[in-house]
Parts: sequence; structure tokens; C-alpha cells
Amino acid sequence: MKKMLLVMAAGALVAAGSAQADTVTSVNVVGYYNVTLPPASLLMLSAPLLNFQGATLADMFGDQLPDGTKVYIWDRAKTPAQYSSASYQSTPPFVPTPVWGGSYTNMLLPGDGFFIKTPSSGITNTVTIMGEIPAIENDYATNVVSNLSGLNMVSYSFPVDVVFTNTTLAANPDVQVIYQWNEQTQTYSTYARQAAGFPPVPFSGNWPAGSPTIPAGRAFWVKTATSLDWTEVAPYLNNL
Repeated sequence: MKKMLLVMAAGALVAAGSAQADTVTSVNVVGYYNVTLPPASLLMLSAPLLNFQGATLADMFGDQLPDGTKVYIWDRAKTPAQYSSASYQSTPPFVPTPVWGGSYTNMLLPGDGFFIKTPSSGITNTVTIMGEIPAIENDYATNVVSNLSGLNMVSYSFPVDVVFTNTTLAANPDVQVIYQWNEQTQTYSTYARQAAGFPPVPFSGNWPAGSPTIPAGRAFWVKTATSLDWTEVAPYLNNL
């Protein structure tokens, strides 16, 4: 899985370094990350930066996507939860804006996730996503991902890589399994709670060793035994 580059700045000052917590050194931090989109591929993405213009697909990607790209947003608010789909076509001649279709005006909030499916064009594209890093100044230092019940696509709300077992989501005993998408093999990797008790009850024990890392800007599936809300605090606040 290609690692995304995240560059942070305050005004005209750019902080050198990567997306790790110890490199975030100023308030009102803005930045960007690059996402590589191979042809004929599925990627599970999220929006960990707060978009300046809004929070729709069109706001996030603009006119950068390959012609014929499809996007599938997981909508937890629907009953039952389901996908809302959107499509992108490049800008036609003499038309100033790209052409989106479907649910491209759906809002993308911190903690949401979506699939992006690239066309079989034979071309690898790189898109740049810009925004503000969630912090106290913009009321997203603490984020709540609500209404998680059963199987849902979610994401870590902040623009840093995180070891799954370091999240409050993993600490909740009702969280049973996560499924992480492998962009190279186009398959899922499963990480589940161990069985506990006698007789052993599946998903009732501790997480196994070797917790996966959730890369910044990538989503994953989580399976819960009950309905719950996931509350997470930005890990870098002491360095702002």
C-alpha cells in the first residue's frame, strides 16, 4: 500500500516532516496528501482533512479524477445502511466545471469512508486532497462517529497513521472484527478478537498480537455486537 504524503503548513510556513504526531507544530494547520489511483482498482478512502470549500465529493476531488471514475459512499444514516453512488466525467469543451452524476453532493464527514473505483484506462493517476487538520480551533479536536451497528465502513478521523489497538474503537468490547482492504491484492485482511471463556465464545477475548496500522486517509470495515458511538480525540493536540 503506497504511503500518502502529508505536508502541514501555517500561513506560508511549511513544517518539514511526515504525518506523524511529533511533526505537527502549529495551530490552524493546513496541508495536503496525495493519493495514487492505479487503473482498474478499488480503494477504500476517507476525508481526514476538513475541506475549505465544503465536504462533498466535488469539493474534495474537483476535476482531478480519471474520466469514468465511480465512487460509492457508505451511508450509515439509511435504513438499512447502504451505498450512495456517484460518477465523474472529465470537463467537456466550453463547460467550466466537471460533470458529476449521482450522489456527489453527499457530505463527507470525519470518520466516514467510501470506495473509489478507477476506470480501465491503463493510466495511473495521482490526486491531491487539501484541507485543514482537525484541531481545537475548528471544533474537530474530538470527533464522534455515531450509529455504528453491525457492519459499517469507517475511518480514523485524523490525518495520521494509527495502530488499530491504540484507538478507543478497539478498546470497546462490543467491537468484534475489522476488515482492511489491501490495494495491491484487491482483497480483505481480517483482524478479529480472540475467543474467551469456557466453552470459548468467539470475539469475546483480547485482540491478537500484531495489530494492523490504519494509514491516514484509508477506511476500513468494523463489525460490532451492539449499536455504539466511536469517540476519538486528535492524538497531536499537545504539539499544536
